[in-house]
Amino acid sequence: MDCTLLPMELRFLARRELPVKYCADLQNDLLYSPEYYFKVPIENRLFFYPKDVLTALQKKFRPIPDCDGWLHKVWRALTEKTEERREKR
Repeated sequence: MDCTLLPMELRFLARRELPVKYCADLQNDLLYSPEYYFKVPIENRLFFYPKDVLTALQKKFRPIPDCDGWLHKVWRALTEKTEERREKR
């Protein structure tokens, strides 16, 4: 295991604050809550500010089971809306 701190992790420690950006896994198209960013390999990370999470969900990323409940509700609603559009065609 690598014990090197990334600059962002050093800032978390120095400021004594938690991460706020959501982390998308580019390889698996999964969206992680800020506190789970470390589960995504560094080379596959794409970060989203909380205000941009809806855009991430609209594109292709789906929330992991550990994500907040509201994120799953929004994702389901977007998925249903997309399926309805396909059925109308």
